[in-house]
Amino acid sequence: GSDRILARMNRNYTIEHYLERIEAIRRAVPDIALSTDIIVGFPGEDEADFDDTLKLVEKVGYSQAFTFIFSKREGTPAATMVDDTPPSVVQERFDRLVAAVQDGAYAQNQKEADADVLVLVEGRSKRDDASMMGKSPKNQTVHFPIPCGVSAESLEGQIVRVHIENARTWYLSGQLVS
Repeated sequence: GSDRILARMNRNYTIEHYLERIEAIRRAVPDIALSTDIIVGFPGEDEADFDDTLKLVEKVGYSQAFTFIFSKREGTPAATMVDDTPPSVVQERFDRLVAAVQDGAYAQNQKEADADVLVLVEGRSKRDDASMMGKSPKNQTVHFPIPCGVSAESLEGQIVRVHIENARTWYLSGQLVS
C-alpha cells in the first residue's frame, strides 16, 4: 500500500495505478471478488507505510488476502537491506493487518446473506459428516447439510444452488435449493 515500499521492492507500479486497475475491473464486473498477497515488515517499512497499506485494504475491500511477515531470502536484493524495526512492532502490524483483512472478508461475505449462490460441490465437510462443502464462483467456502434421501456421492462434482442463511468471515452456510 506504499509507493515508497513498492519502489524498494522493485515493483514497477504505483498505488494510484493499482487503484485505477481495480476501478476498471469493478466497472467491468461490479460483483467481482478480489484477493491479494500482502507482506508486512519489508525492510524500511515505517508506520506511515504500514498505515497506507491498511488504508488500501479498507479501500479495496478484498474478499481474501494472503498475509505474510517478510522473511529474507538469500540471493535477493532485500536480503542485504538493513532493517532495525523490532520484531514485536512487525508482529503488532501484522496482527492489525489480519484484523483489517478479516473485517473486509466478513463484509464481502455479508453480501451473500439471504441470497442463492451457485456452488461447485467438492465433497463432505471435514467438520460435519452430514454436510457437504464446495466453492462459490468467488472462491468462498460454502457448507450445506445433505438433504434426506440424497447421497453425498451424487452431489460431488455437481454445481448446485445453495440459499445462504449464514455468512461468516471465512465461509457461507445454507440449504440446498431444490
